[in-house]
Amino acid sequence: MSETGHKPSRARSKAGYAVGLGLLVLAAVIFYDAGNMQVPPNYAAYGPQIFPYLSVAVLLATGLFFLWQTATARADAVHADTDRPEWSGVVGISVGLLSQVFLIERLGFVLSAAFLFFCVAWGFRSRRPVRDAVIAVVLSLSTYLVFTYLLNLQLPPGIFKGLF
Repeated sequence: MSETGHKPSRARSKAGYAVGLGLLVLAAVIFYDAGNMQVPPNYAAYGPQIFPYLSVAVLLATGLFFLWQTATARADAVHADTDRPEWSGVVGISVGLLSQVFLIERLGFVLSAAFLFFCVAWGFRSRRPVRDAVIAVVLSLSTYLVFTYLLNLQLPPGIFKGLF
């Protein structure tokens, strides 16, 4: 038995293969799309393709790791702490993500992203709402200011139009 009380299983999980192969397919799609990206000739060595290619490298490494872990049925593979799924976290994060669609144009990036950050913190079982709200506002406001003033990319200001 391991430290977590689970017996290491030698059975191979089909889910591990599905996730690993799914990540490899996603990496291939991103690689293809990045290769077909129209890049203006004024970019030097690093253009807008660098981030998709970095994402491809991470997805490939993660997908291959999943496949290797599943194929070797490693005893140190991740095991669930409980047999019962925890859907409250998934619901909380999903509400935060879906709210972006409806709130970002009306309230703006700062408040919609703050709500998303707050929902993600709640989804990961943080139960300090005041601290989470303060951190969410600071993160979203600093992200907005960096994009707007340092990168010169406009995010929807919403109700803060003219303030920042």
